[in-house]
Amino acid sequence: MDEVRDAMRDEIRMDISRCRATLQTLWAQQYAEREKRRQAARDAVRAAATRIFPRYPAVRRAYLFASAMRPGALRSTSDIDIAIEGALDAQTYFAVWRALELALENWHIDEATVTASATPDGEYDPHHWWRSEEGVMAVFSEMIKIVYYWVTYDIAP
Repeated sequence: MDEVRDAMRDEIRMDISRCRATLQTLWAQQYAEREKRRQAARDAVRAAATRIFPRYPAVRRAYLFASAMRPGALRSTSDIDIAIEGALDAQTYFAVWRALELALENWHIDEATVTASATPDGEYDPHHWWRSEEGVMAVFSEMIKIVYYWVTYDIAP
């Protein structure tokens, strides 16, 4: 009886090991496919941006973010997230978006506008930020966020 149980235990271990190896191979293949798709999306966006953005002087910068910047994260159902920095009016915003959609017809584009101006804050004095704890915390938290985005999304400050 013990011999049968030992033989069954070895067989079960072997099956689990094979299942684990099969799953690891499958996950590696899926990761490689997603990474190939992400690189293709980044290349396509860069090429389109080079053609499109010079026609719109209000566009100061553009950033890819989210799954397009995380290795292996861009799935076949993912969209391409692009943040546009600049003072775009509605007409320009939709013109840029439409131009990107036409240039990147094989990709779903999700566009966000990033403005470079800040609203006045009665609690924060930009000329004397070091005089209050809130000012010091605000400046240092922004520095940490800049480094985080730089490392995570490859966005240089």
